[in-house]
Amino acid sequence: MNKGLPSSVKIARDSTELSFQERIEYLKKGLREIQQNKNDSTYLDNLSKVSLISLRLKDSILFRKTNNMVYQEALKVNNQKVLGETQWDIAAYHRDKSTLDSAYFYFRRAYHHFADLPTDSASLSLKARMLYSMGQMQEDFKDFLGAESNVVKAIRIYEELGDNKRLIYSYNVLGIISSAQKNYDKGLEYYGTARIYIDKLNDERSRWTNQNNIAHLILRKKDFSKALELYEKLLNDPLLASEYPRLYGKALVSSTYAKFKQGGLGEKLNQNYNEALKVYKDIDDRDDIARTHHFMAELLTAQNKPKEALAEAKLALGLAKENHKNERQLEVLRLLTELDAENAVAYSNYYYSLSEHIK
Repeated sequence: MNKGLPSSVKIARDSTELSFQERIEYLKKGLREIQQNKNDSTYLDNLSKVSLISLRLKDSILFRKTNNMVYQEALKVNNQKVLGETQWDIAAYHRDKSTLDSAYFYFRRAYHHFADLPTDSASLSLKARMLYSMGQMQEDFKDFLGAESNVVKAIRIYEELGDNKRLIYSYNVLGIISSAQKNYDKGLEYYGTARIYIDKLNDERSRWTNQNNIAHLILRKKDFSKALELYEKLLNDPLLASEYPRLYGKALVSSTYAKFKQGGLGEKLNQNYNEALKVYKDIDDRDDIARTHHFMAELLTAQNKPKEALAEAKLALGLAKENHKNERQLEVLRLLTELDAENAVAYSNYYYSLSEHIK
């Protein structure tokens, strides 16, 4: 017997004109219909679709419930692909929540399920994607050796598969890992390799990302003049703002910061930061919102506007806490000890306890 996917699930998936709550109610209705047909040949597949839709609709409770239901059903039939996909989904859930240690744990579990599949191009690609994702998480919590190891393993598979798109992603991540370790020459080498694959595909979005990564590496080197030159070249592309608003915001904030580090204090810098904040708020990019408030606080401090600077720094700290961005918290706490003398001791104590925690 094959009942197919209930229409209420399709409505929840496709009807973007409905409110969030209406789509969730349709999804719950579809789930009840699916559960009434547990012997249906499509039961597991339909259940998986409900779980994935609930993840995309950001209903945490329904997602966690259905994800576990799928996992238990897949265990009964030893379906390693579905088992891996459930762990991949919950890893993505934790990554979006910025609980990166949990994300890494579930990406690793997904990898082991995919490793138990018969070896073919599809299973190899799934393994490589998990290795790549594990490396991304490890880079974020500064396990650079582990991150590099896993990304290199992914690259070997992508090379075997001829997957140029994911080779671009992987070499860019290796560049980020090297840059974070201040191994700038190696980072530039990796970005250069990524560029070879970008040219093969003529992929403009990846080209922009690569240009931004190189500019960011130069910014980290504190070569502000060269970084500004690279960012302005990127920002001069007439399609960037409309085609890739998040990257446009990043480049605008970084170029403004480079100008500030070269002594710029004009009102145009404040305007640039506010423009970037509007871009980030439209796409709900909280990490970059925190970064921008932090840089705005530094600018306002230099402009001798301590009250406004303090407000911006507090916003940056709150968002960094929400996003579990420890390095951002430490940087903002250092600024707050200067801006808020009344609470300087409390900020210093928090700085010390956080820095000890992340050692």
